[in-house]
Amino acid sequence: MTVFTIWGARVPAPSQYWTVIPACSRYRTVRCIRHKSTISFRSFANGFPGTSPPPSVQLKYLRRSSSSTSTIQETSASTAPLSFHLAASASGKGRRFHADQNTHEFNADIHDALGLQRGETRAQRKANRPDSGQDAFFIAKLEPNSTAFGIADGVGGWATSGVDPAEFSHGFCHYMAKTTVEWTHGRLTPRMLMEIGYQNIIDDPSVPAGGSTACIGIARADGALQVANLGDSGFLQLRLGAVHHYSNPQTHAFNTPYQLSIIPPKIIAQSALFGGMPLSDLPEQAEISSGQLRHGDVLILATDGVWDNLNPQDVLNIVSSQMRSHGAWVETGNHGLVVSDQIAQLTRPGGSGEKRKRSQTIQSALAAAVAGEAKIASLNERRDGPFAKEVQKYYPEEGYHGGKVDDICVIALLAVKHAASGDSR
Repeated sequence: MTVFTIWGARVPAPSQYWTVIPACSRYRTVRCIRHKSTISFRSFANGFPGTSPPPSVQLKYLRRSSSSTSTIQETSASTAPLSFHLAASASGKGRRFHADQNTHEFNADIHDALGLQRGETRAQRKANRPDSGQDAFFIAKLEPNSTAFGIADGVGGWATSGVDPAEFSHGFCHYMAKTTVEWTHGRLTPRMLMEIGYQNIIDDPSVPAGGSTACIGIARADGALQVANLGDSGFLQLRLGAVHHYSNPQTHAFNTPYQLSIIPPKIIAQSALFGGMPLSDLPEQAEISSGQLRHGDVLILATDGVWDNLNPQDVLNIVSSQMRSHGAWVETGNHGLVVSDQIAQLTRPGGSGEKRKRSQTIQSALAAAVAGEAKIASLNERRDGPFAKEVQKYYPEEGYHGGKVDDICVIALLAVKHAASGDSR
C-alpha cells in the first residue's frame, strides 16, 4: 500500500495501480490504471507540495490516448462563404420558462461574446448570470469570420459537499469566451479551447471544487465545423428535414457522464479511504466530430436537460416545424424541400414573422422552441422520455415514469450564405 500526502491529506492507494502524470504545465493528474479514475488538482513547480512520491510509484509522461473521432467527408454545396446566426435559450430547474426572457440573441455586430461573467464578487457574478441554473453557455466571435460556442452542465452532486456547481460551469464558459475573443495564436480548435478553459478554471482560486460536462464547437466561414464533446451534453446537425449528424454521449455508467472536475484534497482522501475516487476526466478524452455546414443547416447544442426528455426525432420535428412555419425551408414541386431565398431576412430582428415578437429572429425561435418543449416534457409525469426509458431498462423495479426535471440549455446555430441566391438546394 502506497500513501500519497497531497496538501496534507494522507491518501492510501495500491502502488501498482497508480501513476502520476504531468498532464500539462498547469495541472497534474493522478490516474488509477485499474479503475480508470482520474483526479486533477492545482500543480506546483516540483510536483506535490512537501512530498516525494515513493520509489514504487512510477513517474512518467503518458502519450495522449487516441480519443474517439468522427469525420464526415463531403464537399461544400457552395463556395460562397457562410455566416452563422446563433441564439441560446435556457431555464433553471424549478424555474418558469419564458421564451422572451430566457432566450439570448448573439449579434456579432454588437457583441464580442455572450457568457462573459460580470461582477467583482461571487454574488455579483451570480446576479448577472442568465437564468440557466447550473448549466452555462457561451458564444464568441473568432477572427476571421468564425464563431466559437459551447455549453457546460455543472455536476449537481457537488451541492452535497457545499459547493455551488454553477461556479464551475459558468466560470468555465467565461474563460472559453474570453480566450476566443482574445485569441491571436494561430488556428484554435474546440479541444484546445476546452483545455484552456479547464486550466483557467483550475487556476481560479474562487472555484475550489466542482465539475461539468462540455460540448464545444467552432464554425468557420468555409463551412468547416468541429465539435468536441465530453459527457452527456451533445449536438444534432439538421439539414432540410433530416438528421445529418449527431454526437454520442460519453458515460462511465448509467447517469454517470464523463466530466471535467476539480477535486479538493480532502475529498480525495475521504474517497480513498472507502476504496473509490471521484470522477474527473480530461479534455483529451473528448470525442471530436468534424464535418461541413451548408446553407440552411441547423445545429443544436444542448445539455442533458434536453436529451433526457427529447430524443433526436423529437428535436428534428421541433426544428422542422419552426423552419417550415417561418418559411426558411419550403416545399417545391420539383426539388422537394429546399432552403428559402428569404432565409437571410429571417435571421434579422423581426424577420421571423411573429407579429407579437417583433425583435425575434429565426435562430431565437429555434432555441426557444427546443428549450420550451424540453421544459414541458420534463414536467410531464405521463410522457416517458429517453431518461425514463433508460431507468426502466436498467432499474425496472423503480417504476420510473415521466420526464426528468433538470436545468435546460440550448444553443441554435443557423448557417446562411452571405449572398443567398435562388440555388438553395
